[in-house]
Amino acid sequence: MIYKHKTSKQSKLKKRSRPNGGIKMNEEKKINEFTDLGTEESEVPSEARNSTTIDDGEDLIDSRSGGIEYDFSKASDRIAAPPRINLDGKVVVIKDAKILLPEISIPWAKTRDGKWDVKPCNLKLFYDFESQVEFYSGVKVFKKDNGKYSDPAISNTGDNQASALKVEYAKFKEKNINEVSQLEFLSFLKSHPKARLKAVDFTNPKTKTVVKKNMVEEFIH
Repeated sequence: MIYKHKTSKQSKLKKRSRPNGGIKMNEEKKINEFTDLGTEESEVPSEARNSTTIDDGEDLIDSRSGGIEYDFSKASDRIAAPPRINLDGKVVVIKDAKILLPEISIPWAKTRDGKWDVKPCNLKLFYDFESQVEFYSGVKVFKKDNGKYSDPAISNTGDNQASALKVEYAKFKEKNINEVSQLEFLSFLKSHPKARLKAVDFTNPKTKTVVKKNMVEEFIH
């Protein structure tokens, strides 16, 4: 009779669990974007770590693989934004623009008139200088009858960061702001336009912290 020798590692694997690595979104995003101009989103990737457990006494040689291979394609591709530098008066090219939708876990807020449920989004612009990015608040989604998000909306009033950017686009095109569709405006931001930046101070209404942001002052040819 041939006996199979098993090492301690092969004979048993202790069950292990690891805490969830997800990080909650900044609580300061849970505010009504109709009244806030200074809140920005801090992009922190949410990653889940799950352990695989094997029953005690299971023979790793005779049974299935000792671990489940992690699919690299599921890894987060997000990276932290670089530290903000003062770009006051700098002419840049907007390399890309994205709207970041809110997490499902963020509660709905009421509009000032109490008629609509909304959640804040962020418009993120990517500048071609030193990998700088900037977040523009004021974009929002409305709650539809089925509980899902509407398409992101940007007002024409110019009273928040995203809306002010849309107003600047209308000036650049010499158009009435009410003649500018969301598709036209967002498509323009994707077309690598040139812009002159202005460093503007915004005060967070909750923390009272002052943040200097590099906002588009005007679009140029």
